[in-house]
Amino acid sequence: MKNSIFSRSSRDRTMMTTKLAMQRCLLLGCRFQSSLIRNTPTASRFHSSSRKQEEFAVQDTNDFNERVINEKGKLTIVDFHASWCGPCKVLAPRLTKALESVGDKVNLAKVDVDDNADLAMEYKVSSVPTVLFFKDGSHIDKFIGAIEQDRIEHYIEKYM
Repeated sequence: MKNSIFSRSSRDRTMMTTKLAMQRCLLLGCRFQSSLIRNTPTASRFHSSSRKQEEFAVQDTNDFNERVINEKGKLTIVDFHASWCGPCKVLAPRLTKALESVGDKVNLAKVDVDDNADLAMEYKVSSVPTVLFFKDGSHIDKFIGAIEQDRIEHYIEKYM
């Protein structure tokens, strides 16, 4: 039981719990409250004072219309995913990394197909992950599956 979580110090368990909570939150597309982690040892690795692009989880159809369809002047990438999907978990960090270099010119919307089945049906999402590209409220392109980083960057450059 040398490597058991129970044999670790209280500080180590706190760091692990904080790190796991932040990773889970990032996978789910929610925003982690920086005030909750500001004084923890892992804060410097995860906390950023400013985000370059807006990343948000779509709550429902009205939220989708307001934040994606009505968005003017920016490219919005919509990631249709599911919490149980392995390729979705592979694609999520690739999308985030690809968007780091473009600044605030691109938004990333995350749509959980289990919570928003009506949106998935409306946009004919038959498998996950499916990524749609919207510009000025119009659907302009899509790809399906966990594609490589350079192909994601190519899509972004193409539509910016």
